[in-house]
Amino acid sequence: QIVLKKKTCWCKGINEALVASALSTEMVKKVDEGLFHEALVVANEALTLQRKCEGRMNPNIGRILNFIGIILSQMDSSNNYMALTSFEESLTIMQETLGYGDEETSFALHNMWLLLHNERERQKLNDNDRNEINMYKGALPIHT
Repeated sequence: QIVLKKKTCWCKGINEALVASALSTEMVKKVDEGLFHEALVVANEALTLQRKCEGRMNPNIGRILNFIGIILSQMDSSNNYMALTSFEESLTIMQETLGYGDEETSFALHNMWLLLHNERERQKLNDNDRNEINMYKGALPIHT
């Protein structure tokens, strides 16, 4: 009788919490410095690592996607569709993993609404007054 061993994730030998925390800290730092493109690179690295280690349906994936949506929404308005898509995927994951009534689940929904609201407001303003109308709720720390 042949027994197949379950393949172990490549990242199980390293401290995923440490890596995710470092990446999370780095992306927040980049955003605070206004380096949105660099923050997006770091966020995508964190997302890739989390998906490889934890699969697609994990609250940490939802948190990172929410943060990616925030980064994209702070960039040029041509990134709004990608931001909305990121918030939508974050919301789906948070609803399925944490539940519909969870506070973090509401962050993604709030950010989706705010993105659409800000876009409507931007369309009302003339080109000289295109400032952010409201602030997005930041992602909570990544838990492992």
